[in-house]
Amino acid sequence: MTRDQGRSRRIKVTVEAIVDITDENALEQAAIADIETAQFSVLPGSSLGVEQVRQEEQDHIRGNVVAAAQWFVDAGGVIDDRSGIEFVEATESVAEIDEDGVPLSAWPPFAELFPLCTCGTDNCDRCSGFQVAPQTAASLVDSGRGPRRSGLRRCPGTWR
Repeated sequence: MTRDQGRSRRIKVTVEAIVDITDENALEQAAIADIETAQFSVLPGSSLGVEQVRQEEQDHIRGNVVAAAQWFVDAGGVIDDRSGIEFVEATESVAEIDEDGVPLSAWPPFAELFPLCTCGTDNCDRCSGFQVAPQTAASLVDSGRGPRRSGLRRCPGTWR
């Protein structure tokens, strides 16, 4: 069965790679050197020049091995230029993981920030009968609403 020549089908290709950083300094220096020779362009009228953009990229890499590794990721290189297939778009993400493959979290310690009150009363000075479980707080922050924008509040005793 063939498809109409004027129509195309779109598919999503997912690729995941795990790499070991064997020499953080060498990786950082390689990324900085690659940035030095990379072509950058800025829009006319931009407040930043090409050299400023280059410097910002290099500054972002310094001391950040995850950013240095990400510099070398080519999400668009997953599909070669072949007849019958056309590259549309790509996204990428790089995250440090532990030895079991679990991402090292940059999240705040929600269990400490939103401790559960065990009073069980509606007139508690600490929780006023209202609580946010640490998992709920994490979900709200992850969804982009955050506790403050969603109308939820923390017990005053949990502020640091």
